[in-house]
Amino acid sequence: MKRLFAATLLTAIIWATPATALAEPLNFKNDATSLFVLKVITEPPKPVEQPKPQPVIYFVVSGDNLSKIGTAYNVEWQRLWAKNTQLTNPDLIHVGDKITIPEPSETLLREIPVAVALPATTPNVAPLRNFGVGNTYDYGYCTWYVKNRRGASIPNSLGNANTWYRRASGMGMAIGSAPRAGAVGTTDRGSLGHVVYVESVNGDGTINISEMNYKGFGVQSSRTTSASKFVYIY
Repeated sequence: MKRLFAATLLTAIIWATPATALAEPLNFKNDATSLFVLKVITEPPKPVEQPKPQPVIYFVVSGDNLSKIGTAYNVEWQRLWAKNTQLTNPDLIHVGDKITIPEPSETLLREIPVAVALPATTPNVAPLRNFGVGNTYDYGYCTWYVKNRRGASIPNSLGNANTWYRRASGMGMAIGSAPRAGAVGTTDRGSLGHVVYVESVNGDGTINISEMNYKGFGVQSSRTTSASKFVYIY
């Protein structure tokens, strides 16, 4: 009588990393009585969560406006306005204010103001004050030239160009970020800053200015430039 041997199928399941699965190929054992099949199931690697980028924070200093900050960080001032919902007026920021710079791909929910032509005049500007005659600024410098153009409406006590805006504000003079014909444009860039006289305002965001000591000491010159490079004394 022939004895029949039934084949027995045994399956072993082993969890392994992808590296183990590649390094140890499957082995089979087969004889008259049994068949072993080794199944290797690889566990997928867990995704690595990338750290979120930290927001860039800027603190406002004297002479800043949203346009100037936007230029420094290559972002439109409208996006700065939309990101920083604590601001109530895009033309009004204060020294020490915290401005968060938005990411280029960030979706901003606050309504962005429609770009408009800069006004030729600034509304609600206080009348010019009379500080008396004379010009005690040193000849050949930008401060002498602007004082000469504005006359008694500019005091002799504003110091170097980089202190004009702050001192004018402290004296109660009208200041702001919107240009107007006849205003003094000021910037604190450079070692001593610079002041210019605004001849006229264009509708494309540029202004026509005259100045001294820009092309050489004592040299008077004119040019057209971006209005956002300056803040203004009216």
